[in-house]
Amino acid sequence: EASKVDWITPSENGNFTRPPEEPFALCHIGIMGSNIRKGSIPSKSAFEEIAGVALAAHHLNTGDGSIVREVQDLHLRCPLRFTVESKDNQYDKMISVDNTNEYLSRPTQSSDTRKPCAFVGARSSS
Repeated sequence: EASKVDWITPSENGNFTRPPEEPFALCHIGIMGSNIRKGSIPSKSAFEEIAGVALAAHHLNTGDGSIVREVQDLHLRCPLRFTVESKDNQYDKMISVDNTNEYLSRPTQSSDTRKPCAFVGARSSS
């Protein structure tokens, strides 16, 4: 089985703050949200959960230790970066299974739809 972490070569480094000659790894986090939208109305608690994971990933990626002191300058010591994507399970366990299968059946090396190396589960699915 191929690794779920994608290594980025220096030529693809972009605007990350690590020295450009050093490769880094991307870990894509798949979030299973519980009923992100109730009809046409966004669910506040679901968006808060997703925002919390996205903020944590941002702090890890940028070494922002303003909330967790140990994260300060982590991006200079650790070559791992995180991306985040959420899917709505609509409080339906079959949709959760379908979403998980879609995540896991993705090509290993794809820049637009990465295969997750980690999941954050929904509070409930039915």
